[in-house]
Amino acid sequence: MAQTKEIKLTEIATSPLNPRKTFDEVAIKELAQSIEQNGLIQAITLRKKKGENGEKYEIVCGECRYRAHVLLGRETIEAVVKDLDDKQAFACMVIENLHRKDIDPMEEASALKYLYSEAKVPVKEIAKMLGKSGSFVTNRIQLNNIVSDFVELMRDGTLNLNHLLEISKLTHDQQRVLMESCFQPANIERWTFKTLKLEMLKEWIDEHVMGTLSAARFDFADDTFSTCKACKDCKFNTARYPNRFKDTDNPRCMKVELFRAKNQEAVLRQAKELGLPMVYIGTPDENKGIVAAAQEMLLYPQPRGTREYLVEPVAPSEDSFTDPERYKKRLANYERVRGVFDENIEAGLVIKVFEIAYKGILTGEVKYLYNLQADDNGNVAEEDDLQVHKLSQIKMELRSIDEQKQVERVERQRAFMESTPYSQREGKIDTTEEGVFIALLASRLPADFRKTLGMDADTEIGTETLLSKLADKKEVVIREYMRMLLSDKSVGYSSTFASLLDLVLQNSNKDDVAAIDRQLTADYEAKCRAYETRIAELETALAEKNGTQTKEENVA
Repeated sequence: MAQTKEIKLTEIATSPLNPRKTFDEVAIKELAQSIEQNGLIQAITLRKKKGENGEKYEIVCGECRYRAHVLLGRETIEAVVKDLDDKQAFACMVIENLHRKDIDPMEEASALKYLYSEAKVPVKEIAKMLGKSGSFVTNRIQLNNIVSDFVELMRDGTLNLNHLLEISKLTHDQQRVLMESCFQPANIERWTFKTLKLEMLKEWIDEHVMGTLSAARFDFADDTFSTCKACKDCKFNTARYPNRFKDTDNPRCMKVELFRAKNQEAVLRQAKELGLPMVYIGTPDENKGIVAAAQEMLLYPQPRGTREYLVEPVAPSEDSFTDPERYKKRLANYERVRGVFDENIEAGLVIKVFEIAYKGILTGEVKYLYNLQADDNGNVAEEDDLQVHKLSQIKMELRSIDEQKQVERVERQRAFMESTPYSQREGKIDTTEEGVFIALLASRLPADFRKTLGMDADTEIGTETLLSKLADKKEVVIREYMRMLLSDKSVGYSSTFASLLDLVLQNSNKDDVAAIDRQLTADYEAKCRAYETRIAELETALAEKNGTQTKEENVA
C-alpha cells in the first residue's frame, strides 16, 4: 500500500485533464466543515509534474478535498504520490468522478468516451469498473453526439437525460431538423403537458426527421398531390430497397423536405374540405410561407389576434376515479358545461375554425372561438368579449340551479336535525325509522358485503328501492354489524366489548366456544409445564454452583 505524506498546498496544482469542470461551492463548504470536525478520511492522489510558481505536483483524485483545505486555510494536505502518465492519470480521474452521485451526464459521457477512444479501454471492462451494463456505457458514449442546443434544454429542465439519449442516435443534421421543427420557443410554449413523454418524442422523430410514412398526415397511396405522386413507387421510399434498409416493414421517405411539403399540402386540403374559417397565430411575417401556400389554393387564413380559443369540454374517464361520488360530481359538471357549449354552437355564439399555423409552425387543428366581429388583425372589442363570457357564465349558473336548490335543501334539513331533540321524540320506533336505521347500519359495513345486499357503491338507487331491498335483510345487517365490531382487534382492550363478544358466542356458537376453551386450556397447560421445567433446571444449576463454591471455601 502506498505511503501517505503531508504535501504543501502551494506545491500542488489542479489538473487540466480533470473531466469534472463544475464544482458545487455549497458542497465544498460542507466538506470543509466535515474535515474540520472529523479530519481528512481519505488522502488525495497526486502525481509528480513540474509547474510554475514552485508547483511540483498535480491532482489526480481529490480536487474537492483540496479545495476544502484551501477554504480552511490549511498549509498542507495528506496525499499519496503515484507515478502516472497522462492516460493513466486521466483514467483514475474518470473512474473516481464516475462514482459520484451528482455527476453531470455530459461530463460522464465525455469521460467515458476518452476511456474508450483514447485510453483504449474496452466497453466490457469500463462496465465492470463502474458496475454498470455494457449498454449503459455504450449509450453514454453515444451521448457525446448530441448537439449543444439539446443540452441547454436539458439544463433548463425542458428535457431530461432519457430524451437526450434518444436524440443522440440521430445525425447532427437530423438533430437540427428536429430542433427547428419541434423545439423552437413557439413549439414549447404551446405544450399542454409538463413533461414530454418519450413515446411522443419518438413520434416527432418519426414524422419530422425520419419521414416515417405511418406518421404522415397524407394517404401515401394517394397519387393526386401536386407535391409528388403516390409513395408506393417513389424512389425515395425505403420500402423499395429491402436489401439496403431494415425498416421496410415501416417504410420512410428519404427526402424529408418532400415529406414535409406533402404534409403541408395535406393540411391545406383538409382545411378546404372542412370549409371552416381559417386562422393562424402570430404575425403575418412569421406565417408568410404557410399563408402563401394557402392562398395558392384559394384559401385565405386570417390572424387570430386577441381572440382566445374555447376549450372543448371532455367527458371525465371513470377509470381515473377511485371515489364514485367524485366521479358523479365531475360527470354532472361536465354535462352542464357541455350543454352550454353545444347550445352556444347551435345558437351561432361559438364557431369552429381551422388553425393552420402557430408562429410559422404547421398545425392543422380544429378550434373554437366566440363568433364576434373582428378587425383585420383578428382583434375584437374588449366589451364584446366580456359580454359573451358573462352570457356563458349565466347560462352555466342557470343549468346548475336545480342542483344548487337540492344542495341547499339538504343543508337546511341537516341543520334542523342537528338542532332538534330528535332522540326525545315520544312513541316507539316506527317502520320508517327502523328502515332508515338498518340502512344507516348497512352504510357502515364493508363495501364487499354491501354488494351482497345490492348496495353497490357504483350504482345509485332511490330511497324506496334501498329500503325495500333491506326490509327482509335486517337480521343479516344487524348481525354483520355486530360481527364487524366484535371481531375488531380493539375488542381485546375493552372488558365491556370482550364480555359482549363472549355473550354473543355463548348464545349462538356454544360448541365452538367450548372447543376454543379446550384448545386454550391444553395450550396453556403445556406452557405451564414448560415454565416449571425451566424453573427446575435453573434452580438445579444454581444449587450445584453454590455447592461447588462451598467446597472450595472449605478447602481454603
